[in-house]
Amino acid sequence: MGDGTAADRREALRRLVQHHGYVSSRQVAGELRVSDMTIRRDLDQLAGQGLVLRVVGGARRPTGSPFEVRAADAPSAKGQIGSTCAALFADGLLHAGMAVALDAGTTVEQVALRLPAGVTVVTHSVPVMAACSARDDLHLIGLGGSYHAPTRSFGGPETRAQLAGLHVDLAVVSASALQPRGMFCHDATEAETKRSMLDVAAVRLLVADAGKLGGRAPIRVAPWDRVDQVVLDDGLDEPGRALLQEWAPDLAVVTAATSPAASSR
Repeated sequence: MGDGTAADRREALRRLVQHHGYVSSRQVAGELRVSDMTIRRDLDQLAGQGLVLRVVGGARRPTGSPFEVRAADAPSAKGQIGSTCAALFADGLLHAGMAVALDAGTTVEQVALRLPAGVTVVTHSVPVMAACSARDDLHLIGLGGSYHAPTRSFGGPETRAQLAGLHVDLAVVSASALQPRGMFCHDATEAETKRSMLDVAAVRLLVADAGKLGGRAPIRVAPWDRVDQVVLDDGLDEPGRALLQEWAPDLAVVTAATSPAASSR
């Protein structure tokens, strides 16, 4: 990395902060083979762009990272999760005539791009609304409320009241962190909307990349018994799978390698 461009180095640094939540300037300088001063300058520049938050000794992930920043993180894993969900839909989880609620996570946006024709989509997410409104084979119910720029979604009492008057066959929600006590996120308003979606759904599907396992976020969305199934990317290793089994013994865990599409090959 010492031979790479400054832009490449800062991008690598941003990804490290995004993945781990915190990096030490001294430690990451050794990993990237540059000086402590270079790393401090890079972190200052990233902080000036709002991509990291400077703290003593290093930097941490900003609380509630901007949507575009989160969308750029782990794009391959999110696309893989979207494709795995599409395989589950084709296997009967979601089909024409059914209704699905989609939250405002960047991983859920990838699911929205792979919905089967003929379903009704309920969402408070502007990117999901945009993706679904571009198709004439979906019925879209857009939830209003107070607009929240970091998540590019609507939320608040109005959004939850609209959800309370609905019933959906499937809710697809995401999380910022997976912990022994359940799923967590960074934003209280978004957590409330996720809970409301889980409340009105017959089946509840959690989507998250494997990097969220053991991650940290301050607000608990729901305990594990509020979720029926979780879809992760193939970055989930055996120790990670064992952790999920320990935390949620009854939870169905699906990855691309164990999806219906994989079993048919």
